[in-house]
Amino acid sequence: MIDAHCHLQEFENPGEVIAGLETVICCGSDLDSSKKAVDIAEKFPRVFATVGCHPEAKAFNKELLLKLSHHKKVVAVGECGLDFSPETREEE
Repeated sequence: MIDAHCHLQEFENPGEVIAGLETVICCGSDLDSSKKAVDIAEKFPRVFATVGCHPEAKAFNKELLLKLSHHKKVVAVGECGLDFSPETREEE
């Protein structure tokens, strides 16, 4: 089993959460959670990370997110605000 989108940063003991999973993608949605996703990915061989900044995040630092995106355990950039559903799209 693979969990393709989780937030292990929210758990006190991520190792317990991933038990039984082959691969886990831990997603960052702002700078802090992206750093934590990379830190968790470094600790667990089956965990990989994404980095990003959701449009509702309070802080955005392009240079730091770009640097994190080059980490060997980062497999994607996302939560990046490409949400085109009618409920969230601003009126044109």
